[in-house]
Amino acid sequence: MRFFWPSGLLFLLLLSLSDLVSAQQSQRVYLSGTDKDHTVQWDFFCDKGMNSGKWSKIAVPANWELQGFGKYSYGVQNRQDSTKADETGRYKHSFEVPKDWKGKRVFIVFAGSMTDTEVNINGKSAGATHQGGFTQFQYEITSLVKPGRNLLEVTVHKESANRSIDVAERHGDFWTFGGIYRPVYLEVVPPQFIERVAIDAQADGMFSVDIFSSKTSTGQTLEAQVQTLTGQNVGPVFSATINPTDEKTTLKQAFKNIDLWNAERPNLYQVVVSLTGPRGVIHRHAQRFGFRTIEVRKSDGIYVNGQKVMLRGVNRHTFVPETGRTTSKAISIADVKLMQDMNMNAVRMSHYPPDVHFMDVCDSLGLYVLDELTGWQNKYDTLVGRKLVKELVVRDVNHPSILFWDNGNEGGWNRSLDGDYALHDPQKRLVLHPWERFNGFDTKHYLNYDYLVNSALYDADILMPTEFMHGLFDGGHGAGLDDFWSLMLKHPHSSGGFLWVFADEGVVRTDKKNPDGSAIIDVFGNYAPDGIVGPHHEKEASFYTIKELWSPVRITRTGLPWQFDGKIEVENHYSFTNLSQCQFSWQLVSFPKPTDPSTQAIMNGSGKVANVAIPPGETGYLRLNLPASWNNSEALYLTATDPNGRELFTWSWPIPAPEQVPVTTAASSSAPTAADVTDSGNVLTVKAGSQTYTFDKTTGYLVNVINAVSEIPLTNGPTLAGIKLALKSFRHFLGKTGYEVVAEYEGNRNQFTAHWLLVANQPAELTYSYSQRGEADFMGITFDYPEPLITGMKWLGRGPYRVWKNRLKGMKYGVWHKDYNDFVTGEDFQYPEFKGYHADVKWVVIETKQGNFTVYADDKIPFLQMLQPRKPKAANNDKTSPAFPTGSIGFMNGIGAIGTKFQTADQMGPHSQKNTMLNYTPITGTLRFDFTTKPPKAN
Repeated sequence: MRFFWPSGLLFLLLLSLSDLVSAQQSQRVYLSGTDKDHTVQWDFFCDKGMNSGKWSKIAVPANWELQGFGKYSYGVQNRQDSTKADETGRYKHSFEVPKDWKGKRVFIVFAGSMTDTEVNINGKSAGATHQGGFTQFQYEITSLVKPGRNLLEVTVHKESANRSIDVAERHGDFWTFGGIYRPVYLEVVPPQFIERVAIDAQADGMFSVDIFSSKTSTGQTLEAQVQTLTGQNVGPVFSATINPTDEKTTLKQAFKNIDLWNAERPNLYQVVVSLTGPRGVIHRHAQRFGFRTIEVRKSDGIYVNGQKVMLRGVNRHTFVPETGRTTSKAISIADVKLMQDMNMNAVRMSHYPPDVHFMDVCDSLGLYVLDELTGWQNKYDTLVGRKLVKELVVRDVNHPSILFWDNGNEGGWNRSLDGDYALHDPQKRLVLHPWERFNGFDTKHYLNYDYLVNSALYDADILMPTEFMHGLFDGGHGAGLDDFWSLMLKHPHSSGGFLWVFADEGVVRTDKKNPDGSAIIDVFGNYAPDGIVGPHHEKEASFYTIKELWSPVRITRTGLPWQFDGKIEVENHYSFTNLSQCQFSWQLVSFPKPTDPSTQAIMNGSGKVANVAIPPGETGYLRLNLPASWNNSEALYLTATDPNGRELFTWSWPIPAPEQVPVTTAASSSAPTAADVTDSGNVLTVKAGSQTYTFDKTTGYLVNVINAVSEIPLTNGPTLAGIKLALKSFRHFLGKTGYEVVAEYEGNRNQFTAHWLLVANQPAELTYSYSQRGEADFMGITFDYPEPLITGMKWLGRGPYRVWKNRLKGMKYGVWHKDYNDFVTGEDFQYPEFKGYHADVKWVVIETKQGNFTVYADDKIPFLQMLQPRKPKAANNDKTSPAFPTGSIGFMNGIGAIGTKFQTADQMGPHSQKNTMLNYTPITGTLRFDFTTKPPKAN
C-alpha cells in the first residue's frame, strides 16, 4: 500500500477507538492538515483583493485573508456593495488512492468551508454546491476516484448565491472570512457500513442508540458494547437483527451503577457498535457519550440528573488572531481551562457551531453547552435551513455537554425549523431563541437591573439571558455583576446567564501594519473589543472579578474584626459537589515597607482547614484555628481549591492593627520657628527640616514641595474633587506640635476644610473634612502632578488592577508595583492599566522623575485615584468612559461606576449608582506625605 505524503506532512490514518482489524474500521486520510499548526500546501487562485489573479500556494486549513489573499471584512461591511468582500478562491490538490481501496467506498469530508463550495474530483462534480459556511458536509466519491494519482479541485465563493445564507452568516457582528478553514479528509469504509449513531443515555441507566447503516442486507446484525474509555466492558453485549428497509435500527439496554456525566464530574463512556454478517464483523464504529438527563421544570429552572444547575456562562467565538476561525484542539483546551479558571460552567456557541474538538473538550473537561445554528438577526430560508440543521445536529448530537439547541440569534430564527432538531436528536433537547421569550425561557439580551427585579416579582418564565453585561472596552462583565448575580441567586426561577463575550475578536491584518512595522490587531472599532480576555488571552480586570463572584465556594465576608474567632461562613453553590471534597488553606502574611525593594508578602504562618461537609446549596462554617498571634500579621489569605486541585479563589483581608504610619523619619522632630516661615504677598513658605512647603494664599492650595534633593511639583490641592468652592479663610500659625496651615472653603451648601501639620523631618500631615450635597460621580480630594514626570507606583492595597464602584471584587490585598503606562482596555491589550482607581490603599509610593514620595492613608480613605484613564479612540459615547476627577492624584471616598455598551452605569444596580453622603455627616480623613522617600535599592 503506497500513500502520497504532501509537503512532508505525515498522513494521519485515524482508526476508530476499538481498532482491532483495519478491514473492519473506517480509515481517515487527511488531504489537508489537521489544524492551524499542521497545514498542507495546496495550489490556490484568488480572483480579487490581495495576491489575486495568479496561481500560488496556500495553507489548508486556513482562512485565505490570514494567508494574504482576498479582502478582510467585518460582517456589517458586507451589507453594502461598496464595502463587502465577495472574492472567489480556487483550490487544486493531488492525492493518491491505493490499489487495495478497490471494493471500498470513499467519502470526502469538509469540516468547514466559507461559504459556497463546489467540489470536483478528476474533472467531475462530486455533487451539488454546498451552501453554508459553518457546518460539516461530505460527498461520496467512490465512482470518481481511481488507483494512483487523483486531482481534487474546489471552488469556494465567499459570498453565497443564497441571499438568506449571506445575510444570516455574513452580515452579523463578527469577522467574516473565506476559504477551507477546517480539515478536509477522506473516509474509507466497507461497502456495507455504519454511517453514524445517535445516542440517548439517561441518568437512570437507560441507554438507547439509533444506528444508521448503509446498504445492509437481510441476516445482518447490529450489536453494541458499552465500555469505559480505557476499553473495559460495561454490561453485556446487546444486539438486534437489521431490517434493510428501515432507515435506522435502535438498540436499547439498561445499565446499573453507572457514573453520570455533569460539568462537575464529566464521566464519559464509549459504545462500540458492530455490523456483523455470516462471516463475522463487517464494520465497527465507536462513539463517546455520557449518561445524563436534562430536565426543564416550568417556572423553576434547569435540572441535570435531578439537581438544579445555575449556568455561569460566557459566549465564545471560534477565533485566533493569526489564523481566524482555523484553530486547534490546544486552543480549545486553553479556552475551556480559562473559562473554568473564572469558575464558569457553561458556554454558548456564538453564533455558529464550533470545531468538533471544542465540543470534545467540553465533554471531557466539563462545560455545559448551548450549540447554535447561525442566524445573526437574519434567518436562513427553510429549504437550506433544514439541511444545515441536520448537518449541525448529526455532527453534535452525541455530546453530553449540549443542553440546548439555539435556532439562530436575535431574530435570526426560522420558526419553521424549530421542530427539525428533534428529528435528528433522540434526546429531544429543547430549542431556544436567544433574545426571545420562547419554550418557557426568557433569554432577553442586555437586561438592566430593574428588569431583573421585575422578572423575579412578576414573571413565570425561566430567566436565562443568553447575552448580558456586554464587555465593551473596560465596561460590563465584572462591572455590575455583583448586584446581578446576588439577585439571580435569590431569583425564584433564574438559571444563570451568559456574559458577552469571552475574548476580544482581534484579527491580525496581513494587508497593513503599524507605523513601527508591528502587526495590527484589528477589533473593528468598537464592534469587537468586548472580551474578558484579549485576543491572545490577556486577562482584563473582570477576569478576577468574575472568578470571585462565580466561585462555587462563596464567601461574602468583607473584613475581619479585631476579635476575629477564625470562623468564616461559606456557601456551597455547587450542584453535585460536597465541600468536603474541596480543600481550604490559610496564610498569615506581613508586607514589605515602602522603602523595601521587594513586593513579596512575608509568610508568618500557614495551615490547612479541617474538611467540612457542606452539601450543595447549603451554608456552613469554616474554622481556621489560627494561632493566638494571628493579629500580629497584616493580612489573612484563605484559598479554596476544587476536587481536582484547581484554585477556585483566594480571599484576602487586612488585619486590623495599630497605626502603621511612621511617627518620625528622623531623629529631629522640632516644629518650624518663625524664622522658618515666610509670608510674602500671596505666597506662604514653610521650611520644616529638609522640606520646604509653598502655599498659594489666594487658593489655599499647596503649590510645591522642595526636599533636600529636588522639587516635588505636587500642586493645586487639596481640592474637593469635581466641586468648585470659594476660599472662605486661610490661616497659619505655630501650634503645640508643629506649624499649622488651615484653609476653609464653602459654596452651594458644600463645605471643605484642609488642615496641614508641618513638623521638621516628619511626614506632612493633612487632616481634612468635607460636606457635599447631592449626587456625585466621585467624592474625595485631589492634587495635580505633571503626568509626564510620573514613572510608576508601588502600593499596599488591592491590586494589581484598577477598580470601579461596581467592580470591586476579585483584587488581592498586598504590595503591588506598576510602571507608568497609558494603556487602554481593548485597544492596547496590555494589562494591568496604570491609570484609574485602586482600592484599600494604605500607602502608595509615587515614583517620579523628580524623586519618589510616599503617601499614607487612614482607613477612612478607601480609594486612590491615579491620573485619568484615556477614552478609547473608538468610543462613540461615555457609557464605558465615566466622568473622572480632573486632578492627577486623588484620595477618594466615593468613586464612579462604569456601564456597558448599551447601558449607562445607573441601570446596572445598587452599586452602580452615584455617590451621596449619608445623612450629610461630614467625611473626614488623614493623609501623611513623606517627601524624604528615596528609591529602594535593587535586589
